[in-house]
Amino acid sequence: MSNITDYIHEKGNRTFNEAPFTDVDNLVFCYLVYYDFTGIVPGFRKDSLKSISLKEAMKLYFSIHGMSQGNVVPHLLHAAGKSRRFGAARLSAFLSPVIEKRHTQFAAVHFEFGEHLHYIAYRGIDSSLYGWREAFQMSYKLTRAQRQAAVYLRSVMYTVLKKDPEAKFIIGGHSKGGSLALFASSMCGSFRREHILRIYSNDGPGISAFKKLKENYQKISERVRKIVPEYSVIGMIFEKDFPSLIVKSTAKGLQQHEPMSWIVDGDHFRAAKRIAAQSRRINRALEKWISRIDMRDREVFVSELFDAIENTGRKIKEAAEEVPEKVKKRNKKKKQPGKIKRLRMILADTSPETRRTIRKLLWAFIK
Repeated sequence: MSNITDYIHEKGNRTFNEAPFTDVDNLVFCYLVYYDFTGIVPGFRKDSLKSISLKEAMKLYFSIHGMSQGNVVPHLLHAAGKSRRFGAARLSAFLSPVIEKRHTQFAAVHFEFGEHLHYIAYRGIDSSLYGWREAFQMSYKLTRAQRQAAVYLRSVMYTVLKKDPEAKFIIGGHSKGGSLALFASSMCGSFRREHILRIYSNDGPGISAFKKLKENYQKISERVRKIVPEYSVIGMIFEKDFPSLIVKSTAKGLQQHEPMSWIVDGDHFRAAKRIAAQSRRINRALEKWISRIDMRDREVFVSELFDAIENTGRKIKEAAEEVPEKVKKRNKKKKQPGKIKRLRMILADTSPETRRTIRKLLWAFIK
């Protein structure tokens, strides 16, 4: 069964002028933003978008990182960079700051491809704890990542449109990146909104139900294309509308969130009929939790949970550093604390109310 890398190998000899843009192309662009292009793709500069082709960026990336980077599949970048379809795309305005003090994780990149066509991709949750914290914070407040996404989109569109008034944009992202794409597009003024062709959310959460956000979202809702796998949890949070497309996956359970597992047939995704039953049950539990807990309690819950996770990680690290070197060598095969023990350590640092909430959510996942 084919995935997005196979799609590039099979269809990558046709340029965007020879074959129209597809849902699969969208996911390729969304996956490319997960690569660390720091020092390779030019960052954003006011009134200027210096760029580099994906082919050249690919070569520089592998000369710096080699063929191993933990959170991405190097073969996709290699295939895309060598292909006629993606290799000529111009990349610019790459931003990827992780701000520890403000618990922020944000990354985006601008692609220019085809004739007057642009794709702006937002990165989803990466390996940093800040990204997960921010995703949960979206349930009760506007996050710094959301504000950055809106400013980024307005700035890039302004610069491009000043140079090319006929430019058209596709905005998208995977996971939290999909939610950022929805938010940023909804915050655009009417002039810029006219230049947006489509907004893709690939298994990304919806927009939290603040009144102002709901009103803005209605202005772009007809251009939103929501794609989720059969077992979708993250992509159904804050989501009232039925997905535009449900896709088959080679993975099981929550692992279907990984875009490399989505099955591709020819130049389109293999469609599924419905969301999996267990996924629907989990979504109902999350929706019930969100609807019953007021904004202040959500803030306390998220703060306690992630502070406890950080404290547990720090305790484990400090305990390992205190062990004498001789003992470390003697016990080098000894495993780190298992998942159950880590969970108990995390729960020990939270209030009784937070512990009850976590247990209820976990029960929904396993029953």
